[in-house]
Amino acid sequence: MLTVERATLINYVLNFTNYTYNPLTISMAGVYNAKKWSRATTAHGQTLLSLAFNYGVLSMMTLTLGTAKLDIELQDRPAGCFGAANDTEKVSYSAVALGWTGWAKSRGPQVQRPPSLRTVRQERNSSDSK
Repeated sequence: MLTVERATLINYVLNFTNYTYNPLTISMAGVYNAKKWSRATTAHGQTLLSLAFNYGVLSMMTLTLGTAKLDIELQDRPAGCFGAANDTEKVSYSAVALGWTGWAKSRGPQVQRPPSLRTVRQERNSSDSK
């Protein structure tokens, strides 16, 4: 069987446990599917990002080797402040929560300090065969 030592593409799905809805899906003008983020760690991962969304099915799952999906549950403190932010702030706060501080700094005007986002649970769904 094939095994991969590290993930070439990591897909993150952000969810909020203290909301009855996901604030990244409400009033997000100009942003498509803001609750899903991806990180490519190799050139192969970047190539996978350029393929159709169903590349795994079309390749009979061979291209999904080395990819990982992380379901991340977050909570904001004080409760409700993330949901009250505008769409630009929500995207910047999400980038900071994922550790992408360089991304947030390179985007236009600086946003105020993000609300305290705490990771409640992180569940990994790996596509690696072992």
